[in-house]
Amino acid sequence: MADLAEKVDAEVENIRRVLDELSGIEDIHALSRLELAGTGALLLSLYNGFENILKQIVVHRGEPLPSGPS
Repeated sequence: MADLAEKVDAEVENIRRVLDELSGIEDIHALSRLELAGTGALLLSLYNGFENILKQIVVHRGEPLPSGPS
């Protein structure tokens, strides 16, 4: 369980960092295209962080991860 907790804690820390970055955005409409692309990359990092946490839980429980294109 410690291994799972460590992995989840690491992902949570990354998610917090990304949320801190995103919280600095005051007006999304004022961002340049490059800044919007960066914001999109941060949002993708959030999604990946949550997905990684869920994957770690599934693996820890001994369940198979889904495979295939869908």
